[in-house]
Amino acid sequence: IAELQALGHEIPDYPDSPATPAEHEARAAYDAVKGSAVNPVLREGNSDRRAPAAVKAYARSHPHSMGAWSPQSRTRVATMGAGDFRRNERSVVVPEAERVDGPLTLAATAGATATPDARPGPPPAGHDLPKMPVMRGNGGAVASVDPIVSQIGIDILERGGNAADAAIGMAGAVGVVEPYSSGLGGGGFFVHYDARTGKVETIDGRETAPASFHDEVFVGDDGQAMDFDTVVNSGLSVGVPGTPATWEMAAERYGTISLNKLLKPAEETARKGFVVDQTFHDATADNAERFAMFPDTAKIYLPGGEPIKTGAILRNPDLARAYRQIRTHGADAMQRGDMGKAVVRTARNPRTAPGVSVPRGQMTMADMRAYRALVKEPTHSEHRGLDVYGMPTPSSGGYAVSEILNLLESYEERTGKRTEDLSDGEWAHWFAEASATAFAD
Repeated sequence: IAELQALGHEIPDYPDSPATPAEHEARAAYDAVKGSAVNPVLREGNSDRRAPAAVKAYARSHPHSMGAWSPQSRTRVATMGAGDFRRNERSVVVPEAERVDGPLTLAATAGATATPDARPGPPPAGHDLPKMPVMRGNGGAVASVDPIVSQIGIDILERGGNAADAAIGMAGAVGVVEPYSSGLGGGGFFVHYDARTGKVETIDGRETAPASFHDEVFVGDDGQAMDFDTVVNSGLSVGVPGTPATWEMAAERYGTISLNKLLKPAEETARKGFVVDQTFHDATADNAERFAMFPDTAKIYLPGGEPIKTGAILRNPDLARAYRQIRTHGADAMQRGDMGKAVVRTARNPRTAPGVSVPRGQMTMADMRAYRALVKEPTHSEHRGLDVYGMPTPSSGGYAVSEILNLLESYEERTGKRTEDLSDGEWAHWFAEASATAFAD
């Protein structure tokens, strides 16, 4: 236990009556370590230096660790059994625990190759999950841009959560590891299909403009539209956040797990950190000039004045605390709490680097309190006998997709050709023309 705590892991008490196979296995692993029952590696007083590695193997299998595959996975999972402690590049195998009945699995990952952050902290969420061109299984699937995020979704499904639960938990994690495309301070859309009833609903969680805005807010004193970059990098560009309210509504309306539990993996990923990959570094480098305008942003993404390097560990304890606030207080943390007040204060009076001045925003706490996520009917069209649903306005997605499909059908009728019979060049031409027309409309 001391070894685990030294690594920064919390050691919770597991329920007396685990409900799922994963909980049974986690409880067995916990009992084995807590009781020093693994023979001989973890027995008290044993001088074998292999003990820390065995403890680390358990730590990585902890159910709150972001890098572990499910017990059913055949990859990077070690099964407890007879034999000596041994290690290879894929797994860590520990001898059979004396007080554990049946197989006990410990998820283990290959050694990290990243350059560690100079600041002390727990091991980061792993980016060393295996990449496979084909995965087969049952019970559900998830997809995301990041292996940590996808594993969180699988873990939620494995605990009995449904698709909405997984989507919310993954969206929270994306806000940590892919902040350039998602985050607590933004907004978005949620499209939900109920398999039992066949009903499709959407949630419009897009940001809203402050109530004081009018059609000339972005017009300068000279009567011309303000420079785009000037507006984006200012308090004027900050909308009233809709993401927390969207997650909260989706969890209450469609989910089976509390928002508190769904966002815990995101909080822990922010606290433990993650290994920066090339894509993250490149996005940071592309935004380095504007980040340097704001000291609080530069402190996180430009350590030492340079874009955070590939292989570094990015920990964001402030973001972890923000997720804890949302977990504890729900959307009210943003709309009525200190977090929302901080957003309003920063938008109205951005803290900038010496010599840098940016336009101030107009958002108020009244705008925050007035925000509501909206349930809307989806767009609906038909294509070759299939029902196509999408997000309505303010998103262009649902309408554009439907119009593109309708135009492609129209092209087929007018030319007598089928899309599947087109050459690659013809198909690209058709699709480009349909897309241009749809977005022009």
